[in-house]
Amino acid sequence: MANKEDWTIGDMKEELNDVVKSWISKIPIIGSNKEILAAKRMHKTVTGLAEIIGDKATSERLGNMTRVEKLKASLQGESTVEDINILIQQFDSMSLMHKVVRRRKLEGKKIPETAEAVQTMMQTEGQRLLTKTQKTKMMSRTKEIMRKSRRR
Repeated sequence: MANKEDWTIGDMKEELNDVVKSWISKIPIIGSNKEILAAKRMHKTVTGLAEIIGDKATSERLGNMTRVEKLKASLQGESTVEDINILIQQFDSMSLMHKVVRRRKLEGKKIPETAEAVQTMMQTEGQRLLTKTQKTKMMSRTKEIMRKSRRR
């Protein structure tokens, strides 16, 4: 992950493919596990998305998808437009993580090995690497979540 300059939808598809094709997903009891099934569903969605916008699409390209492209991608991936929107948010998070890990590697810093260490790294270093557009999107998402929580 840290060796690549940009994180693309093709990279995400490849990562999910590794999970879906792994030996553990083929064991009957474990292969029907919720996480494995979710990974398979997401893999299908990512594959449909990649067929519409291409494997080289980055976070910026995903953020600029039209409604028609999202609809085509959802049909291709046998999912919903909501699934595509969720996938785009997850991809944005992974793209940011890629930037942070890559920067740490280039600076000769240690790459975190635990989930807690990754979360701490993202909280402390992630904000510095966001573009102005990404910061604006994050603020609007936060405001939307706050509005929804007040309605309940």
